[in-house]
Parts: sequence; structure tokens; C-alpha cells
Amino acid sequence: MQAPKVSHQHAVKQILRYVKGTINLGIHYKRMGDDTLLGYSDNSYSVDQDDGKGTTGVIFYYNGGPITWLSKKQPTVALSSCEAEFMAATSAACQAVWLKGLVAVTTSAKPYGKSIRNQMTDNSRRKPSDNRMFN
Repeated sequence: MQAPKVSHQHAVKQILRYVKGTINLGIHYKRMGDDTLLGYSDNSYSVDQDDGKGTTGVIFYYNGGPITWLSKKQPTVALSSCEAEFMAATSAACQAVWLKGLVAVTTSAKPYGKSIRNQMTDNSRRKPSDNRMFN
């Protein structure tokens, strides 16, 4: 940075305090598991006041430990919270397909033997995905 400000200094101090306080924390993976790939997706609907776009959050666990996660702004403006939730679920589904292939290549798991569970965080938004009319 060419002209750091006091706010940048405070941010760096906060980051260093966080690292110091969490230095002994880590991610634990089970040695033997049931080869379960589990994903969670969520969204925040229309949070950005400038462009009206929401944020998608996705995390995937393999054998109980997180292996990938993301938080990113949604590419388009959703017209409803339900649509925003489907955008998050779609992002998770795309990543799940790729992860399933990766797990198959790197382990002895069969790529098409098990399904991948994606847990949406809001039951009211999960109902349309269970309805054949919306599929």
C-alpha cells in the first residue's frame, strides 16, 4: 500500500490478535470414514445496498472435516429470497459435482455410488426443491 491509514493499522492489529488467539486451533480429519461428502449452502438476500446483490456461502465436509468453503457475491440480483437461496444451492451443486469427481480420483470411493447431501439452511426455501413442479 502506498498510503496506509490508521484504519489499516487497526485492521492489521485485529488480524494479529486473532491469529495469536487461535494459534492452537485446527481442522481435524478422521483417518477412516464412510466417504461421506456433505455440503451446506446459505445466502444473504440483497445485502449490498449499492447493487442489490446477495452473498452465497458454501462449505463441504468430507469424513467429518471441512475440505472447501467459499463466500462470494451472487452474480445477479435475485428477485426473492427463495431465488437467492436457489442461486446458493446451484453454486453448491456445481462444486459438489466437481468434488465428487476429485474424491473418486484421489480415493478408492466410487464416483457414482453415493449421493451428495446439500443442506439448505432454511426449511421454507427447501420446500420448492422437494416439489416436482419446480424441478
